[in-house]
Amino acid sequence: GCTNSEVCQSSQCVCPEPICPAGACGTITNACGATKDCGGCSAGLSCTNNNTCVCPNVPASACMDKCGTVSNACGKTRNCGGCGASESCDANNMCVCDDVPASACTGMCGTITNDCNSTRVCSDCGVDESCDASNMCVCDPIPETECMDKCDEISNACGLTRDCGACTGAGEMCMNNACVCQGETEAELCMIEGFDCGMATVTDQCGASRSITCGTCDPAQTCTANTCS
Repeated sequence: GCTNSEVCQSSQCVCPEPICPAGACGTITNACGATKDCGGCSAGLSCTNNNTCVCPNVPASACMDKCGTVSNACGKTRNCGGCGASESCDANNMCVCDDVPASACTGMCGTITNDCNSTRVCSDCGVDESCDASNMCVCDPIPETECMDKCDEISNACGLTRDCGACTGAGEMCMNNACVCQGETEAELCMIEGFDCGMATVTDQCGASRSITCGTCDPAQTCTANTCS
């Protein structure tokens, strides 16, 4: 008789072509050595050494430059991990830098940057303020030059102050942060000049020319050269 899958045909033992089982793939061989190509697997499947189509694992290389969960054509998945600070994983499993939200500008100024270098321009600071390296508005010191021709304490728009000192000129007083010369009264000028009576033109301590009246003499006296005699 015939052996090893052989069949008897016309008094001869022959090796028949094997029949592909349902779901088989690749080339199958029967016991007597005949072969048959059972074809390939559907998309994404791999043919094993047992001529069976299986869904392969997603290789680690599929996670190169990827994030989140990646899958192959037959549905196997692999977790590629998350993204860096201020990044999100998009629909293509790529890490993208998030926009800086408007809320990040609360209490901030200038241009702020997140961990992946997206930027947002925040509002400017107020009058007499500057934006520091920490993106915070700080009140600028009042420079010494602002005290030019000023006296007493001055302040800027954000509340810092600077003492510009007192007035030093004769007869000067500080009014609205400016030194103003206050001239003597008529009585004081008459006393300084030693005038008893009459009118005279004198220069006060502020350098102003003043016309003054120094009163009258007793009825029995006469005013001569601003002196009662």
